[in-house]
Amino acid sequence: MKKKLIVSFSLLLGTFFSQAQTKTIAYQELKSASGASTGSGIFFGASMTPDSITITFAGPSSKWIGLGFGSFMGGSDALIYTSSGGTQDWWDYFMGSTSSSSVVKDAQQDWKIKSNIVSGSLRTLVASRKLNTGDAKDAVINYNAASINLIWGRGSTASYVLADHKGSNRAYGIVLNWVNTDISADIVEISDNQFIKLTNSSIIISVNDADYNYQISDLQGNIIKEKNKAQGELTINISEFKPAVYILTFGCNGKFVQRKFVVQ
Repeated sequence: MKKKLIVSFSLLLGTFFSQAQTKTIAYQELKSASGASTGSGIFFGASMTPDSITITFAGPSSKWIGLGFGSFMGGSDALIYTSSGGTQDWWDYFMGSTSSSSVVKDAQQDWKIKSNIVSGSLRTLVASRKLNTGDAKDAVINYNAASINLIWGRGSTASYVLADHKGSNRAYGIVLNWVNTDISADIVEISDNQFIKLTNSSIIISVNDADYNYQISDLQGNIIKEKNKAQGELTINISEFKPAVYILTFGCNGKFVQRKFVVQ
């Protein structure tokens, strides 16, 4: 995602990281089992440094869902929300074949779960791990690769017990391209010399010739910060926010910008 954005009045994904050498994949709906670009109800976005990867992955909240790193179901590394040993959570798995009986939880759990948020029918995960965990069951993600291969699956019924997904509840052969980014700052231009600037630790709003309103909320609709009829330059410190997905809504002169961002 290019780091200077002209306002398009759409919902976008912005991600804050402390590292400078970063590649990203814009948050998007993954293709369906039929290959359609919409309708799957499964979403993915990512950023990658030379050392680690951070993903945002979302799908139905009423059943098990999984994201795999590989071209096919068999022989792929997977991160799955399911029941295991009486506990329901995200787990690191390896898929030996297409049979559910060959999907085995790794002895070494390498993903660090940043947030696991349920909003209505959608579960959204933010998680990170090293590109090379040293675990033979984990895919080694290549920082120099131009793309990443993904698969996804979900339960055929409203159950968190891992079982055959059946039918169209899966897709494979998904290839997404990495984009090189400079994440030192992300600027949304409102008009000449007026902007919203997103940095590693803050949101800076600079509007001098009109009142403006802003609101920051989480995915459950809880308001974290807001202000009406503000003027001039305002700095919002986001470094104190807990890791989660947030939405910034900004209004000025009858125009509105809405921006989704992730605090790690």
